[in-house]
Amino acid sequence: MARKLRIEYPGAFYHVINRGNYRSWIFETEGARHAFLLCLKECCEAKGWRLHAWCLMSNHYHLLVETPGGNLVDGMRWLQSTFANRFNRFRGENGHVFQGRYKALILSDEAIGPVCHYIHLNPVRAGLVQAGELQSYSSSSFHQLWYPSKRWPFVNYETGLEYAGGLADNAAGRRRYRQYLAAVAGDEEQQERLGFARMCWGWAKGDAAFKKRVLSLKEDGKEGREHVESETAYRWEESLSKLMDMLAARRT
Repeated sequence: MARKLRIEYPGAFYHVINRGNYRSWIFETEGARHAFLLCLKECCEAKGWRLHAWCLMSNHYHLLVETPGGNLVDGMRWLQSTFANRFNRFRGENGHVFQGRYKALILSDEAIGPVCHYIHLNPVRAGLVQAGELQSYSSSSFHQLWYPSKRWPFVNYETGLEYAGGLADNAAGRRRYRQYLAAVAGDEEQQERLGFARMCWGWAKGDAAFKKRVLSLKEDGKEGREHVESETAYRWEESLSKLMDMLAARRT
């Protein structure tokens, strides 16, 4: 089976996702959530990461990560192994905590905003909270955005505001952002335009030029197998897109 892509460079943005092993509810308790967030904070501080959005659900997590040092793999290795060791030690258990390797989709500038909104709306889409009360879901960067006293220094909370129309980081701007997210949550066409249905698919989010540019950063002879796999993934996406266009043309 082909390995998931791990393309790194300084300043890269990623949508990172992973689930509990066998989709187990690893974040069901307050203690487990606190332990993971403590690991995440330590990782960001040690590796120089910047977060732009994050959310913990009962059996998975979403992160929008920026890596100024181009060190996603090193940081994720530390984050997941450290949390798994602490989680198992607390429960007196052994074995895998997460469902295999994490997924990390590399993002173009245009994809950052939609991914941020998607992550913030995860609890709404799961039916855990109403969009008008999104700030009450405490395991999310939107909760910290709403309550400035709870913010972390390594999270850029203005990203969601900026991609929702250049909103200000004040009480009025935060209310308008919540209204924007509520409108998106109730508008399937808008969700389709933002790419919500495909937000966790593939290896990159961006147009063909962005994907080619990312692939060109891979040095010849370095991580050769992964480079071939990324080329194959890109070609497959390109062929699938052409096929979908053909099918759409036949319907008209």
